[in-house]
Amino acid sequence: MELQLPGPAEQAAWDPVEVAKRIRGDLRRDPPARYSDGERAFHVNLGDRGPLLITHPMSDSQRNVVRGAVDIRVTKDGAMLKARDGKDVYGTRATFDHLDWAGSGGKAWRVGSQLSAFTTVGNSGLWWKLSTHDSDAKADEAEFASLMAGAMPRALNTVPTKPGLCMPYVFLPDDGVAPRYVAASYRLKGQPDVIVGLEDKSAAPPNAKLNARMRDPEGVSDFFWTGLYQDRRDVTSIWKDRYRSTTIAGVKGVESFVRLRREDGTIDHGYLVVALGSPHAQGSFSMMLHVIQRSDFARKAGVPPLDEASFLALARDIAAKVTPRATGNAR
Repeated sequence: MELQLPGPAEQAAWDPVEVAKRIRGDLRRDPPARYSDGERAFHVNLGDRGPLLITHPMSDSQRNVVRGAVDIRVTKDGAMLKARDGKDVYGTRATFDHLDWAGSGGKAWRVGSQLSAFTTVGNSGLWWKLSTHDSDAKADEAEFASLMAGAMPRALNTVPTKPGLCMPYVFLPDDGVAPRYVAASYRLKGQPDVIVGLEDKSAAPPNAKLNARMRDPEGVSDFFWTGLYQDRRDVTSIWKDRYRSTTIAGVKGVESFVRLRREDGTIDHGYLVVALGSPHAQGSFSMMLHVIQRSDFARKAGVPPLDEASFLALARDIAAKVTPRATGNAR
């Protein structure tokens, strides 16, 4: 998808020092993505093939810290394999294999069913970890290596014409038909209370284990406001009918508009569009666009937050301009 924003914006990525802590094992979970000033971003996901963390541009000292963390991780993984008497985390007999496709200054390795890799692309670092336990290990490694070898620097807000995935600071070329799942987050520089998130993913076959409500856009929207987005005291629909029919990039879906009461009593607004493609149609995709107000971000920057009507008009204008990105093999 291609997202057109009404002015300059910054994109969320990961702090290099926090990524280093995660690689070393000092953090038990992946750190949150952040904007350049350190403010935490909401709902950023750069793939469903294991965690992919891309750092904001690194200084020389930060680069050394991350590379040092990678060296420590390699040593720890080897020591853990030895401590488990040569078995991986699933209890399967395993070996420690150094892999040669992470590029100059990078490292990649496998411990049984676990693949790990770090490389640099321009001034950003990429940390990727993938479990191949229940899949074709050789195919997974080939895909993993291909994506990492093809990664190239991408200036923010540039639009490549090749098929592939646009990540923060990085472009990952692919064949244009590989399954995708990318959720990115932006903050408008001129109106910093406006946070824009776009989730773009291939339409997936129905999952029998999935709640039936998650198979329709209203159910996905309900989950977003009541389960996924928790940075509020309460949420209420501004419209009498909670959902209205709409389309985004030619896909039918629903829109919702809510009032968000923060813990300190501040009233913000949120707008959401959910559109689900057909898993039986080739190239079909699903999307979720959220535009969420953070008045505290605007006040911190000395900018008046938008009123309710202006916020809704802006959010709908952003949604109307989401389009499929034209690529060299577009069909």
